[in-house]
Amino acid sequence: MSNYVNLSQTFIKNEQTSELQDQFILELNKAVNTVQGETFEITFQVGSLMISGTLIGGHEYYKEIMKQLHNSKKDTITSCSVDDYIRKSIVYYSQENKSTSNIFTVLHIRDAKFHPENRISNTTGPSLWRGRASCIDGFMLGRWDHEKENQNSVSPTD
Repeated sequence: MSNYVNLSQTFIKNEQTSELQDQFILELNKAVNTVQGETFEITFQVGSLMISGTLIGGHEYYKEIMKQLHNSKKDTITSCSVDDYIRKSIVYYSQENKSTSNIFTVLHIRDAKFHPENRISNTTGPSLWRGRASCIDGFMLGRWDHEKENQNSVSPTD
């Protein structure tokens, strides 16, 4: 038995879009969508943007969206059609639909921080992010703490 990963299986092609997807990211995403309460601290690179936060399942993502919309005072956003879509999405990501492989190609992040070109964004309140696994250029487990990194760096005048 070999201890090496078959690199031809590291990236797989999405059957619907023919885009390459990282198999390891899909496996992490499968875990958060199938194991109740499973999450991962993660940082994704999408182009020159770094996105760090907690990888969560779609079911939890839509429950958070529903909570945020109902806590807002914008009645037009919480219309019946939006409410109905969110409820259907919660059901779609529920236990009964875990055999659908398409749910693992969309990533959901809670408490997302955005780091555009070495700057941290100023988000207010809880932030959620959703994106396609096929658009991820790179990732690391754990959150990238840009502010802490800048505190530990040596300035050119030292």
